[in-house]
Amino acid sequence: LRVLSFVLIAPRQDPEMDVWCGKQASRDELRAVTGADIVYYDDEFHKALDAVEAQEGQTVFVPSHDACALPNDPDGLFLGLRPETTALGKVMAKARSLKTTEEVACLRFANKVSGDAHVAMWRHASRAFKGAQPPRQLWEHELEAVFAGETMKMGLRHLGYPSIVGAGAHAATLHYERNDAMVRSADDLVLVDAGAEWRGGTPGNKRA
Repeated sequence: LRVLSFVLIAPRQDPEMDVWCGKQASRDELRAVTGADIVYYDDEFHKALDAVEAQEGQTVFVPSHDACALPNDPDGLFLGLRPETTALGKVMAKARSLKTTEEVACLRFANKVSGDAHVAMWRHASRAFKGAQPPRQLWEHELEAVFAGETMKMGLRHLGYPSIVGAGAHAATLHYERNDAMVRSADDLVLVDAGAEWRGGTPGNKRA
């Protein structure tokens, strides 16, 4: 029985960028985060090919939209291998429909935090208009900021997609992302499509 290994190839950061971006994650740190068995950097493809026992004539599956898009290969490491750029994407798309218990838990947590952030956003909007004389100005991007702030408080530092906050006629634009208009009153219709990401999982939360 042959046991397959998960070999991760990570981009190598120029050491001069450490002062700007922080020190690059070590191999052990990358293994801990991704679950990879072996980690190489992208200037070590020869080691990665050795690790998977690549032989001449074998197919290399490349997740790419470009035909035969192999990594930069000045030394001819991939010479004799056959790149395949469509099958892997299809397999990965199918695999996303099957969730492990851990993945389901991540999605539920992201959904709970995102749902609570939506509630906090509407409460913020209600307070903005309630009893304010004259009525204060409320902007779409202000509601967007409330959502992002609430999810960040819970440790979800990234959104799964750009937030849509459309007031009035903007609510009818399917992918409205400008979020720079005013909410006119407490009776104005506001459509929000926003979801935070947690460990690669993002819920699709929409409220109006």
